[in-house]
Amino acid sequence: MHTDGHVEVAGAFYPVPLHLLGVDVQVRWDARLIRVFHNEAMVTVHAPVRQGEFAPRSGGSPGPSSTQRAHMTKLLAQCARVGPELVAWAEAAYAEREIRAMRLTQGALALVRKHPKEAVLSAAKTCLAHRLFRYRDLSRFTEIAQRAIPERRLTDVHDDIRPINEYRLEVLA
Repeated sequence: MHTDGHVEVAGAFYPVPLHLLGVDVQVRWDARLIRVFHNEAMVTVHAPVRQGEFAPRSGGSPGPSSTQRAHMTKLLAQCARVGPELVAWAEAAYAEREIRAMRLTQGALALVRKHPKEAVLSAAKTCLAHRLFRYRDLSRFTEIAQRAIPERRLTDVHDDIRPINEYRLEVLA
């Protein structure tokens, strides 16, 4: 089970009791029901929701556990190492989507490993301005921003670069 307290089935997310956070659970599903088991005992059952959606937690939302808050704090610290734009976006996403923003923040950090940091920061700034808190939007704006970043090329000839024939090896005696 993910640290956000949900299991993923066919692209949709289903809450599991928080006392099982970090524990392996088994999920069995068909077209009508999603059943979650721990040690062969059924712990929760849900009606299927569409891909990308989160099923409601039965009995209302108890709020994030201390483990979930600690994990989100760790994710925000990682965002801070990338840049202030990403932190601002992740904090706003957490304020709006609560614990569901954990996966979103993890996805944003994964974008930094695939794309230039400047592109992700620009996308985060744009998404925050438009209150867009979906991975799909952040990824799309990152790709747009990446195309706008000029490609850097090394130059062979420049006034500050000496020609290669001016370098020589001295024989040390």
